[in-house]
Amino acid sequence: MRKKWFPWLVAALIICVQSWQTAQAQNWQPTSAPTNLYWTSIASSADGQRLIASASGGSGGEPGLIYTSTNSGATWATNNVPNLSWNAVASSADGRTLVA
Repeated sequence: MRKKWFPWLVAALIICVQSWQTAQAQNWQPTSAPTNLYWTSIASSADGQRLIASASGGSGGEPGLIYTSTNSGATWATNNVPNLSWNAVASSADGRTLVA
């Protein structure tokens, strides 16, 4: 007796495989974010356009800065904040309210 759920299972597996192949085809692009830091936290707006990230200095325990991006991480800017050991950052859904 053939199970009624079998065609649905096959369809679901095909969709999963196609989705996985699409994800595999995406490429990462380098950005202007510094590469010599230890990144401690990152947060994003709901649409992924606005990002905030905190970093510590080169050895991992030194004070660091907070960086923001308004274009999904293509470019990054430092902010007028003290050079401290920032542990965590958060963003509102629209990305206009940021906390550290």
